[in-house]
Amino acid sequence: MPRWGHRPVGRRRERRGRGRLAAIALLVVAVAVGALLRADRAAAAWLRRDREANMRALIAERRFAAAAAAAAVTLANRPLDPEANLIRGVAALYESIAAGPAAREPGAAPGAYGGGATQTDGALLSAAVASLRRALLDARIAAAEPAAQYALGKAYFHKGYFYYDLAVRYLEGSLALGYDGADTYEYLGLAYTELGDPRGLEYFRHALARRPSDLLHLRMAAMLADEDDPQGARDNLIQAVRLTDDPAIEQRARYELGAVYRTLDEPASAEEQYRAIIAADERAADAHFYLGEIYAKQGDPDRARAAWREAEKLEPRHRRAIERLRGG
Repeated sequence: MPRWGHRPVGRRRERRGRGRLAAIALLVVAVAVGALLRADRAAAAWLRRDREANMRALIAERRFAAAAAAAAVTLANRPLDPEANLIRGVAALYESIAAGPAAREPGAAPGAYGGGATQTDGALLSAAVASLRRALLDARIAAAEPAAQYALGKAYFHKGYFYYDLAVRYLEGSLALGYDGADTYEYLGLAYTELGDPRGLEYFRHALARRPSDLLHLRMAAMLADEDDPQGARDNLIQAVRLTDDPAIEQRARYELGAVYRTLDEPASAEEQYRAIIAADERAADAHFYLGEIYAKQGDPDRARAAWREAEKLEPRHRRAIERLRGG
């Protein structure tokens, strides 16, 4: 019989065996947990890249509110995340441009831009500026995403005159980094022009060389007229008429072209423009009035008064026609 407390050798071996098995089991569990954690981290990194790609896809599809909502999920935990701030900034900018002050994309989530469910146009632009500036704190975004500076320049431009200097700074910054947006030169032309800087005219020329448009030619014509260059204004207005398919823009260009021809003392060409306006819109009272001005200058008071009477008939409160008919 064994003494009290003494254990047989077989039992000791059995206990050691069970201990080894337990240790091995713990090691296997630890390895498995580590592998799961590594896999989880890898999956999280992959999902983050996938989410960033998806956010950019939403921007490309012009689903701005949805992109902002996706970015807000990341920003709730990482407020300075550069990619999410870039996406939210671009989304806020383009929603403000596309939708205007009141309209919103269906499905917009509360807080997507850092405020309440309802955003004014000014609030969207402020959100765009704040988010894009945060994104540009990141060296990679600042160096490799010149479109971020382009978007920030546009956001500052839409905030109004007192931000035009910042609009110029960031738009030119994007150009320096090699980003040449479709409307960069137009925005720079507008900003410099409003600031009274002659570089505005040069940027408009760049814009026209790249993408001629009726509105750009109209703008150039107005600037050249202010610079006492009626021939340049005339050439741009002719191009505006040629390019446009919008009756309102064509009418405006023809009115301005008629005025330029009168300045250049080419009454026959001016009359041609006013008659083209009347052919498209028989109720164009101003065109009749300006015909009266041409006839009066040519020394034909009867035709002049007939044209002014027609203007008054079409628009009974046409002040200038009434003044002319009363001898003013």
